[in-house]
Amino acid sequence: MSKYIAVSLEDGYVKVAHGDIRRGNTLIGKTFTLSFDEFDRYLETTRENEFIVVGNFENIYQDIISIPPADEKYLRTLLELEIRKRAPELKEFSFFYEELQDVQKEGKRSKDVFVFAVTGEDVENVLERFNRHDKIVSTLFPAVLPLARFLRIDEATETNEKMLFLGVIDHGASKTMFLAREGKLCFVRVAQSDGKGIGGLDVENINMTIAYCRQVLRLNPSSVVYLGGTGPRDTELTPVVPVAEIAYPDDVQAFVDGTKAYVVPVAAVTHGWRLKAANLLPSAYQGLYARRKIMAYGITFLLLFALLGVGYISIMAADVISTKREITRVRQEIAARQGVIEEYERTTKELKRLEPLITFLGMADRAPDVQKTMAKMNILAINNVYIKSVNMHKDEKNEVILQIEGAISAGDYRELQGNYERLLAVIKDAGGLEIVSQGLDLRAKTFRVDMRWKM
Repeated sequence: MSKYIAVSLEDGYVKVAHGDIRRGNTLIGKTFTLSFDEFDRYLETTRENEFIVVGNFENIYQDIISIPPADEKYLRTLLELEIRKRAPELKEFSFFYEELQDVQKEGKRSKDVFVFAVTGEDVENVLERFNRHDKIVSTLFPAVLPLARFLRIDEATETNEKMLFLGVIDHGASKTMFLAREGKLCFVRVAQSDGKGIGGLDVENINMTIAYCRQVLRLNPSSVVYLGGTGPRDTELTPVVPVAEIAYPDDVQAFVDGTKAYVVPVAAVTHGWRLKAANLLPSAYQGLYARRKIMAYGITFLLLFALLGVGYISIMAADVISTKREITRVRQEIAARQGVIEEYERTTKELKRLEPLITFLGMADRAPDVQKTMAKMNILAINNVYIKSVNMHKDEKNEVILQIEGAISAGDYRELQGNYERLLAVIKDAGGLEIVSQGLDLRAKTFRVDMRWKM
């Protein structure tokens, strides 16, 4: 569940809506209307810190720009350059865009993109009120943007082009007209008015706007919908297309008439989190907002870790007390056993003194028995096999190695090999000896066998 607060800055007053997004559904909670002075006091006293803000911008630049196909990451830069070329009077500005459709003219492909820009001064005027109370504006956009995605046409007036309509927002001294198609904003116009409600001048402006959409934009709105104000006043003029009733999405739940009376902030709660790419906040402010959010999360985590640290220290303090008690008990036991320890130390000292003698006796006991070795040599009395030398030594593992070298008399290689194999067989059958390595030189008719003496 995600919670959002949307603020709609309207003509002379402010509308606020609190809402939750649950599994794609919007649940509207508190809604209230404040004067600007009351809203300042609200910002000063509320514990809420982050807001979605919707403003009514009258000094706007809007256009549909056709650009050649370009990579998405370059699109915003290309559009900014195009706006500066077409509207050089805009020094500092913020803008968003809507990709409308791909077109092909004279064999060349291009893309129609709707752009909406406001001056940096207008944006600063909105932000100043929130900055004064150290509040964060997470996103800022005009009312027409969420309304284009939020509004539906009543089923009774649907046509084949039911998703293409002209919305009219009544500000009293002015009317904002916007063209929406399938949830996308295509055109915006702000026109002067002679008061609340839809009068003759307003109908003329509406019909002129519809004609412009048909002739220039090649878009034919099927309906007109009114938002705010008191509706049409008595006039002989009527729009050239039917006036439709507004239908609201089924996934928005609000109190009775809550959606109708607070349609702009409700639309902002419903779609504001989806419109981050259309944010009119300057990049520097967005960076500051991101840093503040990171710092807030960092402080939260630090406090959490501090609480965990205090808890851990409390647990460890109990362990330290328990350990100190155990150490005291062990010390008492050591003191009681001091006599046994001293006796052990004397015995260990005496053992170290006798250790060289014990080692010597052990080595003497493991020394090779020469007599037994010479007796073993009797088994090597094999015809045509002559023992030239017998050596005894210990290897790195302190094991006794018996090495014999000799020669073999034979008429040919076959007889030589046979006599050598008989020698090896006799050694294996003798017991107490294990052949470690052996080798036969066929040319010299000599051999060498290394055997491990099994003690």
